Amino acid sequence: MSKIFDGYLVVDWSANARPKTGKDSIWWCHLVSGVGEETQNPATRQAAFSQIRSILLDYKSSHRRLLVGMDFSYGYPQGFAHRLQPSVKPRWKSVWQYLHEHISDHEDNRNNRFPVATAINRQLSNGHRPFWGCPKAVQSQYLLMKKPHKEHESMFNEYRIVEQDSAAQSVWKLLYAGSVGSQVLMGIPYLYRLLFDEELEAVSRVWPFQTGLKPLNSSDLDGINVIHAEVYPSLVKSRAAAGEIKDRLQVQALADHFARLDEQGRLHRLFAGRRTLTSEERDIVEQEEGWILGM
Repeated sequence: MSKIFDGYLVVDWSANARPKTGKDSIWWCHLVSGVGEETQNPATRQAAFSQIRSILLDYKSSHRRLLVGMDFSYGYPQGFAHRLQPSVKPRWKSVWQYLHEHISDHEDNRNNRFPVATAINRQLSNGHRPFWGCPKAVQSQYLLMKKPHKEHESMFNEYRIVEQDSAAQSVWKLLYAGSVGSQVLMGIPYLYRLLFDEELEAVSRVWPFQTGLKPLNSSDLDGINVIHAEVYPSLVKSRAAAGEIKDRLQVQALADHFARLDEQGRLHRLFAGRRTLTSEERDIVEQEEGWILGM
């Protein structure tokens, strides 16, 4: 089995409302087979987007192939997309398109993620579901600081299929320790811009939405220079020494993990997802929820 990729780019995203570097900020690691790796810590999402787009364009111009993994959910639990925009298909794209059109992110990281979550809750439930978790200053009847009581459980599943029976946090949780919901709101719009960029769209695909859940070989990706895939850095164990930043270590470890699997001819198998999925579950994953590479 020949290698699929020439490079591996792993991105640890952030929903910070101010420019930030160091711990709990954006880190990315770009590993090029046989060449080496580069790790960067941009202070803002716009700076990160510019750097990432430049790397993707370089792969296009040099006719090489890159695996791009970002560490936030690429989809929401079943049913959300249809309730958000019933007439738009495919379902995953309807959510990406909606967030691209409604999320505003400024050069200094100021953003409107809480107003957008508030508007979605009002539209979908006329109440405080499904999103929750926000600063006191923006709390309203449509977005609560704390998780609603059980009698006000979400109208959707708490987790996607890939996250069930795991330690993952819910995409509906927007604030507090371990939350991932804000990263999703602030990450998907940039993914949309990368995937549908006028210079990159023809040579880019997002897994599994545009590829299906199946082993991917070089022949499957003829003419494709960029594959986007959701990743989870904690899947690879890494231990930070005193003074080391865990986020930096994790993106480096995961990029190296993918590169080694590819060298061994084993990476292609990860794109098949879980073998025990039913046909109904596979449809939900491929059309709406997405999957985590290697889960």
